[in-house]
Amino acid sequence: MPEPLLSRVFDGPPTRSATSFGFGGGRAIYLGMANGRHRDNTRRLNEILDGAGVRPLFPISRDDGSRVKDVETYVFRNGNLTIIALQRDFAPISNRGSGETVLMALPPPVEVYDLRTQHSLGRTSRLRLELGQVAPTLLALSEAPVPPPEIVAPQRVVRGANAKFLIRSNAASPGVVHLDVIDPEGNLTAPYSENMLVGREAKRKLLPLALNDKLGVWKLRVTDRLNGETTVAELQVEP
Repeated sequence: MPEPLLSRVFDGPPTRSATSFGFGGGRAIYLGMANGRHRDNTRRLNEILDGAGVRPLFPISRDDGSRVKDVETYVFRNGNLTIIALQRDFAPISNRGSGETVLMALPPPVEVYDLRTQHSLGRTSRLRLELGQVAPTLLALSEAPVPPPEIVAPQRVVRGANAKFLIRSNAASPGVVHLDVIDPEGNLTAPYSENMLVGREAKRKLLPLALNDKLGVWKLRVTDRLNGETTVAELQVEP
């Protein structure tokens, strides 16, 4: 029978007096988890990680300083931005519909943006959040304020021709912006509007105007999906 792969890590089976064993410069620990989602398991794992000096990048607590144990945190990087997603455990029917207020530490002070509502939460090192029962909370952190997107477009174009313009995101690389094309009567032109993935290097966009499109001043409105910042350029469509 082949030797178990972890036989040299664990000297023997766990007992009431021995659930861990020294191994190299650290320790090997038995962690029996009959139900991996049970809070007792999470508490035990947190105790082990704390003892090893492993702590969350963005600690979450309640007003009384106690640790929040029913929220999962996911951290992503996008260029110079940090994206944080918070998701609460699904509560029993009796507790559904109620929110939960938590405090998140963000050392050092950073600019915080709510990705779902697309607005700034200001510059802070300590954020107070109201977490919903089902919907996640999505945040973006930036060391400096994020400027609005840029658009460079011609001032005039002949109807039936192609209008060429450039769009750049100053938020992330790459970042998502939404382009709205609005005709002279203020109507949103859906076939010309779209979400775009752009970066700090300008992306070329072609607007193919039809021969029967309206004459007058069209608006090209670019909105950053990160913070809701908007930039508008005007385009005169001539016969």
